[in-house]
Amino acid sequence: MLPLLIFIPFFGGIISFLLQKISNKLPKFIAMFSILLIFLLNIFMFVHITFPKLDLFCINFFSNKFCFTWMEDIGIHFSLYEDIFSSYMIFLTTLLGLLSIIFSYYEIYKNPGTFYLNVLILISSTIGSFLSTNLIFFFCFLEIIIFTICFLNIFWGSKDIDTSIKFSCIKKFFLQSQISSLVMLFSILLLFNYYHSIYGVWTFDFNLLKHAFINKSVIENIILFGFLLSFIIKIPSIPFHTWLPDVMLFSPRGNFVDLIGFLSKVGIYGLLRFFIPISGNIFYKIQYFMILLGIINVFYGTFMASIKNNLKHALAYINISHVGIILLSMFNFNNLSYEGLFLYIISSTISSSLLFILSSKLYNNFNTYNFKSFGGLWKIFNTIPGFFLFFALSNFGLPGTGNFISEILIFIGFFLSHQKISIFFAFSLMLFAFCYIKLFHRIFYGSLKNNLKCCDLSFVETLFVSLLILFLIFIGLFPNFIFNNFNFFDICFN
Repeated sequence: MLPLLIFIPFFGGIISFLLQKISNKLPKFIAMFSILLIFLLNIFMFVHITFPKLDLFCINFFSNKFCFTWMEDIGIHFSLYEDIFSSYMIFLTTLLGLLSIIFSYYEIYKNPGTFYLNVLILISSTIGSFLSTNLIFFFCFLEIIIFTICFLNIFWGSKDIDTSIKFSCIKKFFLQSQISSLVMLFSILLLFNYYHSIYGVWTFDFNLLKHAFINKSVIENIILFGFLLSFIIKIPSIPFHTWLPDVMLFSPRGNFVDLIGFLSKVGIYGLLRFFIPISGNIFYKIQYFMILLGIINVFYGTFMASIKNNLKHALAYINISHVGIILLSMFNFNNLSYEGLFLYIISSTISSSLLFILSSKLYNNFNTYNFKSFGGLWKIFNTIPGFFLFFALSNFGLPGTGNFISEILIFIGFFLSHQKISIFFAFSLMLFAFCYIKLFHRIFYGSLKNNLKCCDLSFVETLFVSLLILFLIFIGLFPNFIFNNFNFFDICFN
């Protein structure tokens, strides 16, 4: 069952590639069908894991573990495992994939079969990284994500910017990603050798390797530092964030969601799944440094977003601010913070993705992301301003939404542990509000600068966005629906 979640989009991509010679529309339908299929399969897996009593008809078919022995002598197995945490991350991945295809339905891409081949491989490898328990396969899936993002940006990225600048920025992203990957590979091999020196067994299975951290030796600290550095670059956090705003400018035109979101989610997942459980005393030694880094991310990201003249740049820096909130909650040893963190990952991903898509809708109408070309757009659109306002308000904590309850939980958890530092945290939430209000005002209020005939959201797009709004409100009003099923703190630390 679990391999299907990886192989269905992969083979869907190959079929899309083969069918592009017959029709330009078929690859899109194949891509949508593949993602819908894994979306439904993951829902069945979620029911099987969360409510086993309801899964009476499928109990022998669905299993949350899979292992195929490949190179036994050196412990490389294609081992997959899905729990409630990875199930939610796969849900987010397939949701982003669905959003991408639905909102780019009328876009015309050159070589659509090859385009959707890359998109589906990106989704397949992202799901693979959420399921892998063997570190070699986790590393391989991460590498595939980086290469597919580069291909998508090079061949289908925006053509409105000078080619030399475009390749310079993509080269920066590729080099920083490869440095991150090299550091991770070095840490994995060091851990692999270290485990063998203690137990006499060669293995890359993380469930075994995490028990190697018993001596608190220098080599253990080097391994942990390598993992931390690698994931921090991928999130990305200051001072390794410079590639994010530039690369986001070159992501495929139209209404495609933030491709970098796939990589950053894997980075957050890696920190929680692989670094936190083995960090031990290191967690407490670096705790205040990471909290300081989180605060810097929030303030710097918000400040830069408020002074940028490009909408996509502004959204990229807001994402960096969100990384700050995630670091603050992740390195606060508190159950409430971890519950808030989990809800924050879901809510902010949905809200940010919709803001990104709505900004692409504006781009389709005005062929620019520059704020100087916007202004007064509330008068000429029917649905976009209202939806933009909701997701902006949601992102800075509109009561009744998932973002609100997640920030409240994170803040209470942080206040219980660090009363003085929580003042900065509260102030940062106010800055979020200021930043989004300024952003909204620059686009939709003031004098109308473009009196063009504009294309609004279609009926299907409006329906889909409305469903996502209801979902954000549902998890905001009934957070216990999620928290009653598992303890996120235990999942991360055990």
